[in-house]
Amino acid sequence: MKYHIEVHGCQMNVSDAQRVSTVCEKNGYVSCDDWRESDLIIYVSCSIKQKAEDKIVGHMKELSRMKRKNKRLRVGITGCMVRQTSTQDDEEKDKILELLDTVDFVFRMEDLDQVDYILREKTPNDLGRKFGDQDYLDIRAKQSSGFRGLLPIMTGCDNFCTFCIVPYSRGRERSRMMSHIIADAKEMADQGVLEILLLGQNVNSYGNKNDVYDSQFSDDSKHHPFTRLLMELNQIEGLKRIRYTSPHPKDITEELIQKMAELEKVCEHVHIPLQSGDDEMLKRMNRHYTAEHFLSLIRMIRKHMPRAGISTDVIVGFSGETEEQFQNTLRVAREARFDLSYTSMYSERKETYAGRFLNDDIPKEVKNNRYHELNDLIRQTSAENNQLYLGEIWEVLVDTFADGVAVGKTRTNRTVRIATNEGALPGDLLDVRICKTLEWIMDGETIPGQKARSIRSEVNSLQTSDLKVL
Repeated sequence: MKYHIEVHGCQMNVSDAQRVSTVCEKNGYVSCDDWRESDLIIYVSCSIKQKAEDKIVGHMKELSRMKRKNKRLRVGITGCMVRQTSTQDDEEKDKILELLDTVDFVFRMEDLDQVDYILREKTPNDLGRKFGDQDYLDIRAKQSSGFRGLLPIMTGCDNFCTFCIVPYSRGRERSRMMSHIIADAKEMADQGVLEILLLGQNVNSYGNKNDVYDSQFSDDSKHHPFTRLLMELNQIEGLKRIRYTSPHPKDITEELIQKMAELEKVCEHVHIPLQSGDDEMLKRMNRHYTAEHFLSLIRMIRKHMPRAGISTDVIVGFSGETEEQFQNTLRVAREARFDLSYTSMYSERKETYAGRFLNDDIPKEVKNNRYHELNDLIRQTSAENNQLYLGEIWEVLVDTFADGVAVGKTRTNRTVRIATNEGALPGDLLDVRICKTLEWIMDGETIPGQKARSIRSEVNSLQTSDLKVL
């Protein structure tokens, strides 16, 4: 029997899909790239925007036709759309099953350990079990890349931003034991993973809500658990790069940034969500910081890592946003000089505070104009920041190689294209001289005999005054 998993949304959902693959294969299913040839189709859903849910619902008519041809076909949904693990046979079931009769079962990700029983057409109650008995993140993930690995360290959220559905879909914050994370990272490194991406809804709040230490890793009373985790991961032989996403600004500390600058394997890139640059809007969003505090974090990052890449998230057109408030966002973005922004137009989610109590009152045309105005500004600052790289040699981790061109990332998360006649394989580390810069990408060439690795210490020792003023 064949299974196919379709992933919508964030990198945490990609990691979750890898764990779902482990359970499917444990039950005798074989992975299939073509969903039309599958006997089991599972959607890992996203609820951040209505469009993400609509994509899955839009597949149901085709799946209904497939079911008439293939009587063995079963359809499941997990991820942020699901509130109650259940099947069509349950008396009390998730509303998805009531709305979509093509779907056979749904499950919350924390109930992944019980999907074994659903795939065997039993329920946990048949066997005296309850859903959610174990931490699903301890289920081994089926890795899909030979050189990159996704490593969740916590899940859930306690912040309750008024626009966000995550606390309702993922539940409250829960951090994994540090020893379990380190064991997973060592296993990845042994399998050839060079770069790991630490994942969490608020990844830098790791260890804030529950104890993450045991006899193997005890609390040293000196470092925040997330900083300590980076220090321990930095010692793993074979790993070359460590990244993380997404942090919350309220939990970014100078201790963390200092350690990032010191630890050899931790990349000089910080993704720090802004959402809005107006204090009143930030209050309405329940973000727990001010625009000035956010800018102080940007200054702190550049103090310790002057050449760090900095990306962000911004929502335009949130409930009641005035033109003046949007201009405040532009002001902050201009001063922060972001390299990249994942900008979105506000999309109301009914289960959130904003969906229940605030009006989605900004016209679509206004949202669209603000989206493009902010994007144009980020395009400009990205192009200007990239100019600093001209003539420098940087280490690039290759993602793809085709038709004589390799494409990869610097440690600061810049995308680089490299024309090379020698060829390159995904996972190769190349020392590349940057010879051309554009808005979102740079071009480079390999320089035999010259190394980029020494640049790291030089870059982090630069003072802000050493940087070109643009």
